[in-house]
Amino acid sequence: MLDHLRAILAGGGSGETPRGRLPQASDSFPEQWAWVTTSERENFVMVARQSGKSNGAALRSAGRCLTKPAARVLYISLTLDMCEQLFRDPLLELLDKLEQPHRVRGRQVIFPNGSRIYIKGVDNLSASRKARGPNWDDVFIDEIQDLDDSAAKVLIEDVLGPTMFRRQGSTHLCF
Repeated sequence: MLDHLRAILAGGGSGETPRGRLPQASDSFPEQWAWVTTSERENFVMVARQSGKSNGAALRSAGRCLTKPAARVLYISLTLDMCEQLFRDPLLELLDKLEQPHRVRGRQVIFPNGSRIYIKGVDNLSASRKARGPNWDDVFIDEIQDLDDSAAKVLIEDVLGPTMFRRQGSTHLCF
């Protein structure tokens, strides 16, 4: 992904002229930037509370959606309120800071290039089964340690796992 970000900054990549600026290393700290730009498909982010997991997810999501037309990103936390407070609101602030056009429609952030970021609250087995959706480029499951084991297993293996193959998506389990 880092190479793709560099290509966009140099004027290549998606074929679109970038507006505003893209996320860059100065928007984060070194360890966070390493995660934001990783090409690994399975990621486990285990750091203390208030250590930048949600901000890192916002940076990676913004970078993905700004550099890949029609990208699909999903952010899951236990409740929609948590999704909005921990992820969506900081994401919107970041996009404004980067001077990137976007609009919000319900639980989605939509970009001019057709990319979308979705938020979803999942707090139990029933909600895990209802998390089906399109194929994903990135999926973030925040506070996964607070989801019971059976719900987490169904969410990761049965519901989201099959949606990651077509786009060669990345999963980010945040503890």
